[in-house]
Amino acid sequence: MPPPLSSEQLAIICREIDEEIRDLVAAQAAGHINEAAFVEALLRFETHRAATHALILSASHTFDDWTVISLRIPGQAEPCASFEFHAASGRFRHVGTPCRHADTAFSEQIPET
Repeated sequence: MPPPLSSEQLAIICREIDEEIRDLVAAQAAGHINEAAFVEALLRFETHRAATHALILSASHTFDDWTVISLRIPGQAEPCASFEFHAASGRFRHVGTPCRHADTAFSEQIPET
């Protein structure tokens, strides 16, 4: 097993993976790959890039149809890389961008107390 990486080495790897995934998003938005190929490539990143350095790659969706990608070092609360992207347009935004509109469908489901 290789020796653990320094925090500086992990930061460099996080930036590299962040850039690689952003390039992948751009390729999908430009029509160079379809959604299935994008998902397959993202899973390969998780297996061959993130996991080999003990990093945790996660993806989720926002209520306004953006995808959130986060890369974390185990044991750390804050991600070392994270962004939101809109697959159809290829646009990026910071995680938790406050300009999002409220999800009225969700708020209507919460009963008054």
